Amino acid sequence: MPSQRLHLTFAHCTDRGRVRTHNEDSVAVDAALGLALIADGMGGHNAGEVASKMAAKLISTLVAAYGATHDLAALHSAAKRQHLLRHAIQLANARIFSAAQKNAAYSGMGSTLALILFSQDQVTIAHIGDSRAYRLRDGKLEQLTQDHTLVQRQLRSGVLTNEHINKADNQHWLTRALGVMPEVAADMREEKLQADDRYLLCSDGLSDHVPLLKIQAILSQSDVTPSEQCRLLIAAANQHNGDDNISLIHVHVTEHRSYWLDSLARAKLLITFLQKGAKLPFAKY
Repeated sequence: MPSQRLHLTFAHCTDRGRVRTHNEDSVAVDAALGLALIADGMGGHNAGEVASKMAAKLISTLVAAYGATHDLAALHSAAKRQHLLRHAIQLANARIFSAAQKNAAYSGMGSTLALILFSQDQVTIAHIGDSRAYRLRDGKLEQLTQDHTLVQRQLRSGVLTNEHINKADNQHWLTRALGVMPEVAADMREEKLQADDRYLLCSDGLSDHVPLLKIQAILSQSDVTPSEQCRLLIAAANQHNGDDNISLIHVHVTEHRSYWLDSLARAKLLITFLQKGAKLPFAKY
């Protein structure tokens, strides 16, 4: 849960795109818990959709169950947030893997994952695969996750250079995904929230086709609501190519109006004290 000072506005969209016959992305948002996630499924027939739905449902259900039976204040600890998320992700991975082993139609299915969990003035980010998390702060968009793909591995090792990435044939070969192996490790990081931060989760249907500067420009439009910004991003992806499913979650961090009013009242009181030459009882020199 966010702090009393901060307020979160969630908006999300998912779209089949202009080419695919069905949508294999799944989105889950629980504003009360401060949880949001995107899962992008992969596999033949409808198996990818099955995997992503399993991932989204299992992880969000487990986190919600924790919130229903525990004091959410416990999640103010980064270690406990990460422990909870790792447990939920491992269980989802095991369930998807088991389903793929038992049903030939689901063989080889899996899913990516991009997840954020807010607590007080912190956010925990977890991801597997090539679904991404971004943050817009002070007008600059920053990618907070690093794709688990063969291309990114080759880039880090120096086999590929940035100018050769777009020409690579294996851009979407994942090195990590939910449900493909008996166990999987999610990358996690902690970030401190600031007022007016904007967090974006998306599947590669957006990040592959909309340039970073275009995403930044749309999210920077302060006179446009988060929901409308989501629709603009979906439209931009479809205009550029639209050959994949497109899903995104936008979270805008703002300060509570009541906090501002309380702060203003305190400031006015302080000015009154100083104008009257009064000594503040808490001041020591």
